[in-house]
Amino acid sequence: MLKKAKKENPFVFEYLSAPARIPEDLPEHYALGSEEEALIYLSEHLPVWENTPGALEWVHQQWFGKSRATKSNDPKKDERTQALLEMLQRFCREHLDDDYEYLCTKLVMKLSRKRQVVYTSGKLESWAAAVVCTIGSMNFLYDKSFEPYMRQEDIAKAFGVSSSNVSAKTTQIRDLCDLHSPVFFNDEFSTKRMKEENPLNKLMVSPGGLLFSK
Repeated sequence: MLKKAKKENPFVFEYLSAPARIPEDLPEHYALGSEEEALIYLSEHLPVWENTPGALEWVHQQWFGKSRATKSNDPKKDERTQALLEMLQRFCREHLDDDYEYLCTKLVMKLSRKRQVVYTSGKLESWAAAVVCTIGSMNFLYDKSFEPYMRQEDIAKAFGVSSSNVSAKTTQIRDLCDLHSPVFFNDEFSTKRMKEENPLNKLMVSPGGLLFSK
């Protein structure tokens, strides 16, 4: 049943794993299986999930827990993936928030599906810091006017690794996942605040391909 639900609309499952990411403004239109459909569904049915004992905790475990780590024919990869996820979970809960935990997990899962899984070699703490910095650099984590706020140097220090090593691995991740453009307002890895403040949200595309303000 879970597989069928995720196949019908995976965005419902993803938003239920981190309800804080659900935006306040609802979309005006939706297509079946789209993110917009998931948001409209949750605007009406999230209270049911919240009032069902253990329901959201179960979804959270499915996303962040051991079952979320991909299973492959490479035991070393599976072991490193799970260790990396747990490391990031601890860090985000201590220093950042659920939004960052969700996005860091999402990035690790994307990396785990690459032909070359970069974090199977090297110090795992360096890769964990690089994952945080990759997400942070796209969401103004280094900007004091944003919350949460944390410098790259402090992230590296928290993991016990050098900032230069983290920078190099962050570049590797960005290259591998093609995350250089756009640097900000990346729809796949934006925090809730970044999604809400994206200036492109105020634009619409006409049938002729022209942009105009909503």
